[in-house]
Amino acid sequence: MSSTEFRRALVADLERRIGLSPAVRDAFLAVPREHFLPGRPLEQVYRDEAIVTKTGERGMPTSSSSQPTIMALMLEALRLEPGMRVLEIGAGTGYNAALLERIVGAEGRVVSVDVDPGTAAEARERLRGEVEVIAGDGRDGWAAGSPYDRIVVTASAPTVYRAWWGQVVGGGLVELPLRFGAGVEPVVTLRREGIRLVSTSIVCGAFMSMRDASGSALTGPGDVVSLNGAGSPLLLVGGALYGLDETARRRLLRLLLDEPRERSTLPDVPYWSLGLYLSLTIPAGRFLEVSPAGIGVVTGGGAGVAVVAPRDVPGGRPRAQELRAYGDPAAADELRRRIDHWRRLGCPAEDDLALTVDYADGTPRLRRRWRRGRLSAEAQR
Repeated sequence: MSSTEFRRALVADLERRIGLSPAVRDAFLAVPREHFLPGRPLEQVYRDEAIVTKTGERGMPTSSSSQPTIMALMLEALRLEPGMRVLEIGAGTGYNAALLERIVGAEGRVVSVDVDPGTAAEARERLRGEVEVIAGDGRDGWAAGSPYDRIVVTASAPTVYRAWWGQVVGGGLVELPLRFGAGVEPVVTLRREGIRLVSTSIVCGAFMSMRDASGSALTGPGDVVSLNGAGSPLLLVGGALYGLDETARRRLLRLLLDEPRERSTLPDVPYWSLGLYLSLTIPAGRFLEVSPAGIGVVTGGGAGVAVVAPRDVPGGRPRAQELRAYGDPAAADELRRRIDHWRRLGCPAEDDLALTVDYADGTPRLRRRWRRGRLSAEAQR
């Protein structure tokens, strides 16, 4: 298959699963992703998956080309129009900036900022002058090109920095993955309303963290340590690990490598929706993400753990499959209570989460609340 044929197949798949506006559809058809991922086979380039392009210490990813599905969802939520001025924080390969530039057209303007000078230089070369690429700290935005109609952030941030609010026009949109710690991240689009940014749409995702000039990941409240035993297929991440000494952490890892004490089938509910609710409501000191096994809660100083396990759906978003319990049964009891509460609220999904960022005193103050979901508990059984 040729590049054009691969692009058509990718677009057809995206249209079938999530729907595309004409502008976003035409951008994906027009921009060859392989130009931004040189040396990789087309079969890999056009899979609907993120592709890591750079790694740092211990092989941890530091830059990537995001999954086309989440890119398309974010582009749609931005409601871009020809002639708009757009600031991108996180240039990556340059592919997303090329899609942005295609949509806003010759009358518009796209500026992309990346904290890593090498990444910025590579993106600048691939974009061939069509996008202004700056090496700088994205937390400061890029005042020289402001104001912007849209600001989009392509790595998770622990807050919505004041510079972003200050550099977007009234009624303009700021879009970013918000980092609350481990677990599912809300990718939120916010509209500027005076001294506030108010969410207009939310989808779920998982992104690498923004980094500072030293290469260190930016952290915030709820950020966590991780554990990956030698030869273990599991990676443990979560605030629950903070309260455990090394012996307890290893014991917890061994628990999860054994067969579950209990498996309970869950209804076929959206894993992202339930996962986001659990990620934001389980206290940080008891929260654990087990990759690839799921997310859940730890009790008894690591004596018990229970997780909601995902089930992949070919060509679709994952669904919740079952509750798996290990060790002390108190963990499973707590997780069931939280799932039952989610049901009583009507199974709120991503777009039932409302976020507001207030800059009245110059410091971003984020508030969040859950609206009652539109689905009754009975409809999910």
